[in-house]
Amino acid sequence: MERGYGPGGVEKRRGTKHFAPGAKVFVVDFFWGMGGEQVTVVGRHRKSHRFIRIAMPAKHLANWRAELAYSPYVIRQIRESGEFGKICADPATACRRAEEIAAGYIERGATTQPYVTRPPADG
Repeated sequence: MERGYGPGGVEKRRGTKHFAPGAKVFVVDFFWGMGGEQVTVVGRHRKSHRFIRIAMPAKHLANWRAELAYSPYVIRQIRESGEFGKICADPATACRRAEEIAAGYIERGATTQPYVTRPPADG
């Protein structure tokens, strides 16, 4: 995703200061105050490749969707965070709430772009 940079947003840059273009980040908290413009995300830093937790504008994120997290670090950050940490451990309830939040951002005009997902595992 390209974003405006510099005075007036004239220059276009890919990715953000902390995340490479196309990096997967997990939203662990959000600030509904003025419409959810700021979200707290966990993802791998573009240079150190370590997980970081950072607040950033939601407009810099694309392809909002609910997806399982497998990393123990990401799971711990989700459990320790605001609303997501309060959702019960029932997978169906948690998934439904995450899908509602993602749908809310999409309805408000969140950016979408083509992406590839892994095919479902054959059981």
